Amino acid sequence: MKKQIIVTGMNCGHCVARIRGLFEENKEVTNVEINLEDKSIVLESVLSDEQIVYILGEKYTVVSIHKID
Repeated sequence: MKKQIIVTGMNCGHCVARIRGLFEENKEVTNVEINLEDKSIVLESVLSDEQIVYILGEKYTVVSIHKID
């Protein structure tokens, strides 16, 4: 399933690398794309919305999660 996640707290290339690492180490994620300008993450995974929020932790606040067809 492909989902777009909008977050706050992602402000620089280091944040992008950290978030990419959080998801790439998860076996349930098959692809991750991050757009710093839009503050968005596109995931291809079977993770639930709750799991995504948990993985991002307190440093990155999830504003919205939308399923992409």
